[in-house]
Amino acid sequence: MGVAIDKIRGSSTICPQCSHKRRKKRQRCLSVNIDSGHVKCHNCGWKARADSDEWLDRHIFDNQKAIIRSQKSVRSSAATKEKKRTNREPKTFLPEEAMLPTLGRDNALINFLHSRFDPVQVGRVAKLYEIGTYADWKNAVLFWQVDAQGRIRQAKAMRYDPVTGKRIRTGPAAIFLGKQIMKRNDIEEPNLRQCFYGEHLLRQFPNLPVGIVESEKTAIIASIYSPDIVWLGTGGSNGCAWNSRDVFRVLIGRTVILFPDNDNVDDWKQKAKVRKLGDLAIVHISEKFHSQMKPGQEDWDLADYLLDLKE
Repeated sequence: MGVAIDKIRGSSTICPQCSHKRRKKRQRCLSVNIDSGHVKCHNCGWKARADSDEWLDRHIFDNQKAIIRSQKSVRSSAATKEKKRTNREPKTFLPEEAMLPTLGRDNALINFLHSRFDPVQVGRVAKLYEIGTYADWKNAVLFWQVDAQGRIRQAKAMRYDPVTGKRIRTGPAAIFLGKQIMKRNDIEEPNLRQCFYGEHLLRQFPNLPVGIVESEKTAIIASIYSPDIVWLGTGGSNGCAWNSRDVFRVLIGRTVILFPDNDNVDDWKQKAKVRKLGDLAIVHISEKFHSQMKPGQEDWDLADYLLDLKE
């Protein structure tokens, strides 16, 4: 009996007769006498005698597992309903007056770009991508997510080293300011939905192919090298839920080239395949840089290669 009792964490568990009918389905109301093997429910009064561990497995534990599975199913169903409800709610957009004062100011990323590129090119992409500055966090760069309709979806602050252009790894990786901005506008629970960084450029350049990278910084740098492509950033390997059909739908009919980081090529291939993104757009995955990868470049992205070529 010792093994069986260990399974039920002492001498009580749920009742196979009544627990599934109760509001508190996981409340342990069934007692087991370790010495005699008698079981008794203090809720419904059911009594029995366990003559073996197999009896306990059959009558107690199988039922307990079934109830746990039922509870998980209920929670999963509730989560799905909540997600559908949220999807139906009107999306919340940030006010333009929050973005405008942050534009046209120096920050570490802008300073890095000036150290590597012509000032005219830097000024062009800074305006094109509406690069902002977050003064409250050591003049961090502010990436405004503006959708294809020109609506501001989110504001993401990140810090960079002005000399190397690399992200500063101490402290938070990023700060999303959307809720904070909406709270100042008396909206406590905004329904914020992210989009591609640079998505607003799709309407401005309707006939150009689209390149998708992970980092916002990479999209900006790639735009300097190849202005004949609309460069979008996902904000991370899974950022902005880029591979969901709801987000990707903005690219219907476009020619799209995916440029994942070296360590995410297989992952992005699989995501594009599973989500059938090829049904929405002409999708290619670039493996040129990945195939030329050298030791030490396992986590490189497109910007790393472009900057390396420039040196």
